[in-house]
Amino acid sequence: MANAGEAFGALSGRPRFRLRAAIAVAQIDEALNRARWDWNLRVENLDGSNITWDGAIGNASMQVNGSYVFDGRTPAGTFDFRDGAAFHVIASGTTGWFEYNTDGNKTIGFAGGVANAGLFGAANASGAVAADRINHPAHTGLTATRNSDNQISLIWTRNGVYSGAVVHRRMNDGAWQQVGTPGGNANAFTDTTTVANRKYEYRVIGRAGNALSVGWSNIAAVYTTPVAPTGASASRQGSGIVVNVSGKPPYATSYDVRDGATQVATAVALPWTHANPNASVPHTYQVRARVGGLIGPWSASSNTVQLLTPPNAPAGLAPNGAVVPDDQDVTFRWTHNPVDSSDQSAYELRYRVNGGAWTTLSGTTASERAVPLGVGAIEWQVRTKGTHPDFGAWSSVAAFSVVSRPGVAIVQPDTSWDASTLPVQWTYFQPQDRPQSAWQVQLLNADDAIVETRSGSGAVTSVTLTRRLTEGHWTVNVQAATGDVWSDWASSSFDVVFDPPATPSIAAEWDEEQGGVSLTVAVGDDENAPATVEILVERSVDGGDTWEQVAVVTDDANLVDWESLTFGITAYRATAFTSEGAASIAEAEAEARSGALWLSGGAGFGITARLPFDPAVTITAERERTLKQYAGRSLPVAYTGEARSRVVAVSGRTTDRDPDTADVDTLTRVAQAEHDDFLFRDPDGRRIYGSIGGIPMPRQSSTLHPDGWEAWWGYSFTLTETERR
Repeated sequence: MANAGEAFGALSGRPRFRLRAAIAVAQIDEALNRARWDWNLRVENLDGSNITWDGAIGNASMQVNGSYVFDGRTPAGTFDFRDGAAFHVIASGTTGWFEYNTDGNKTIGFAGGVANAGLFGAANASGAVAADRINHPAHTGLTATRNSDNQISLIWTRNGVYSGAVVHRRMNDGAWQQVGTPGGNANAFTDTTTVANRKYEYRVIGRAGNALSVGWSNIAAVYTTPVAPTGASASRQGSGIVVNVSGKPPYATSYDVRDGATQVATAVALPWTHANPNASVPHTYQVRARVGGLIGPWSASSNTVQLLTPPNAPAGLAPNGAVVPDDQDVTFRWTHNPVDSSDQSAYELRYRVNGGAWTTLSGTTASERAVPLGVGAIEWQVRTKGTHPDFGAWSSVAAFSVVSRPGVAIVQPDTSWDASTLPVQWTYFQPQDRPQSAWQVQLLNADDAIVETRSGSGAVTSVTLTRRLTEGHWTVNVQAATGDVWSDWASSSFDVVFDPPATPSIAAEWDEEQGGVSLTVAVGDDENAPATVEILVERSVDGGDTWEQVAVVTDDANLVDWESLTFGITAYRATAFTSEGAASIAEAEAEARSGALWLSGGAGFGITARLPFDPAVTITAERERTLKQYAGRSLPVAYTGEARSRVVAVSGRTTDRDPDTADVDTLTRVAQAEHDDFLFRDPDGRRIYGSIGGIPMPRQSSTLHPDGWEAWWGYSFTLTETERR
């Protein structure tokens, strides 16, 4: 086969041809402005017959009239595209195209399958694409107009008749990309895929079938609205403030600046200096970008800058309108009030006593000054300095008084007290005759723990504590103030001892007819003793180990205790109390020797029945138990619970004519008592509380007497022990 130059030289004069290439490696060599491909090339006629050879070839120049010249001067495997050429290849099942223009713009791309190959129409993996050119001149006069950030309109001048056009766009000086293929003899196109803050460039080429015009149109550029700058900052520089941003929108040509709500610069470069702004106010800036006539949004606010200026008059002067004691130094305090944010570097403080001459003191960064002062009316003011060399204005005049500390003396209580309620009284004194304005009272117990605190305002010199005192050791503290000057604490310790009431009297005697102990209780008789407010009456059935309440009375009283023992000694005591809780005690005993059984019910168990004629009594006591049979065990397992029970079963007979025993009517009243609890007592000292059901009373026989019939009645009942409520 002939060499490459000879083979392709033989194609001269052929108006139409095809190129078929198999590409192994593709890359862009930016330095040489060419595509380096390892490839095999076959050139064919339009009918598909070969007119040249396959194999690695050298350098080729592709001219606009469709003829090709290969000079073979570059290394094998390298293919140079020049002079506005366009070329389609099919390789490894992938369709691609490459362009190289004299202005240095180049694009390479691949599309899979049977996709549109780009400039020359459809292609597929097995066919080839014609690379014909037509001699129509390129489009001219391309203009791009921004309608909005999302819409740009293109218009150009046609210099021939075409069946369509191809529109390319590149963004922010990047690679060219196809964005449209308007059909027909188009001279306009609208791009609706744009966004803000971009530079867009466009070019157009005409198309007639698979043939293209001789070249691209001119390039038209357009910009969309810039975004807001970021990182706005402001810094003090001499008498001015330098404004800048760290993030500038691309392609911004100038900037606007505003200070607060006032625009202070238009279409300036950054950084920009705000010359001689008002030094007495703070300054905060915002910046927006311009690209030609497009104006973007304002940035976020910068930091705030304050130029150096003397501070405002100090604020927060203390003391002011108060009184201070003369036994300690007066501490003047103030707050530095800068305009320019600079810290206090110096101060001047002046004061005068009772309208006399000013005394001036000076210092540096401290915001307080302690001064010893005597009694009198004081006026004072202060001024401060920051970084600026001048002092600021004097503060307003503050005034206060220096006075002697007041004193208090506790009048009541003294060393002892005999009541549970304590009115505390004190006296107040101040050398300059200033009135008492506030007070505090504390009550401490024997452990010196504060158990009550009272306080108030005004000239009060007594207060009654709410805490009820008990016998023991106590302490009262009192403090009073004039203005803000408090006295020292005055203290009084005392002992509380309550006087007891007169000793009460109590008498106790068993009453067989009543079925209980008759009690007589009386208030003690002693005019010098505190009054008795109540008497607590109690019983004990175990020799005084435990006591049960019988009653509480407030005066002399006669009582019957139906819960006493019916056989044995029941002890009683009466405890008299004063309003303060002091007590006096009297005791008594009652011995009972009743051989009968007693059943009682009703209020206080006051309905009693003396059971006659030696009745039969059965007491059954048990605890809850159960047996469980388990598999594998021959005998059951016993379990014992918490529940206990005791049942008393009584049966006997009575008559209508024995006044010492309960008859049918008495048993009926007991059985029909409204209360839940019943009480069974026997000569062995048992007292069993419980519940009963009915009492059956069958008539057994009758005997005629001169005064009438005498009937014999049987009776029986069962009492089950219950928990008392």
